[in-house]
Amino acid sequence: MNSADPFETFCAAVCAKVRWPFARWDITQELTDHLRDHAAALEEKGLSPEEAQSQAVAAMGDPAELGRALDRVHSPLWGLTFVLLRLLILCLAFSIFWDGFLRLDYTYLLSCFYESSAERLERDLESGFVEPVACIPLDQRRQLDSLSIHYARAHLVLQASTAGDPEPVYWLYLEGNFWQRDPFHQSAGPFTSTLQSVPPPTVFSDDLGNQYDSPFTYILPGVDPRASEVYLDYDLFGRHYRLTIPLDWGDAP
Repeated sequence: MNSADPFETFCAAVCAKVRWPFARWDITQELTDHLRDHAAALEEKGLSPEEAQSQAVAAMGDPAELGRALDRVHSPLWGLTFVLLRLLILCLAFSIFWDGFLRLDYTYLLSCFYESSAERLERDLESGFVEPVACIPLDQRRQLDSLSIHYARAHLVLQASTAGDPEPVYWLYLEGNFWQRDPFHQSAGPFTSTLQSVPPPTVFSDDLGNQYDSPFTYILPGVDPRASEVYLDYDLFGRHYRLTIPLDWGDAP
């Protein structure tokens, strides 16, 4: 559309009377569509394109008067109120999200993506990956600043694919929960989740001198079934913590 286009000239004259700048583009689009439809209808009656455009513009009346009418509809006060209302809603939504995010600390969020120890053990048993050997009831608790850990049971299982090997591989599943108190909202109650990975690096070892590597606080591959104790060492903000888990498998290997 060039500068001599009558539609463009008419729309510019109308929008010159509209004070709210964000309404001008929509007004121009609506007026242009209406003018084009009217001109097309006139061309079907035998008028030339130039005559059709001229009559379509003339039928719209005085552009200044139309612009003043549209300015009353698109008042800057109403437009500004609408923009501020949208900003207020966005700020409120962000505040709610951010407040909720701070309450759901990293440890808690992990529980949304990782399965619990009981779920993992059940899945591994159903798939035939492991075979049950023994289970020990536990009541081991440890407070690590805002993090509380409770182990309820220890499951010793055999990796099925190594059952006939001279040195079969045993796994240790620790079933329990943790409670993480959000440091940003001390008045909030503790958040409870199935035991998952925790932010501090976790190192497993046992009383036989073995050291194990596991990304979880509830599953330990390659555990020595002869061990009578397993230790979990944490290094949290430069402070060292150790949780001792006594194991008594009875007649289990």
